[in-house]
Amino acid sequence: ATIWAREWGTNPKTGKWEGKSGGYKLARNPEEYTAAEILQSGEGTLSPVQCLDSGCENACNCDTLPLFKELDDVITKFLNSKTLKDLIK
Repeated sequence: ATIWAREWGTNPKTGKWEGKSGGYKLARNPEEYTAAEILQSGEGTLSPVQCLDSGCENACNCDTLPLFKELDDVITKFLNSKTLKDLIK
């Protein structure tokens, strides 16, 4: 979070968030970006196991699938509750 705080700030002229040297500008306010959205933009998926995204031929017999579905829900809920604004405090 310290790196984000040093690298991002509000431009006093425009009131917009941008890179320390003006290199990046956000299209939305920091509180409108969730941590999930940021991570998904780089990672593609946040699922703990691949079969949650692409399906699995053994899903109907998989004893661990309910555990991973629940874990995926917890991860998603947590990351959706945090915003870029939270990260740059």
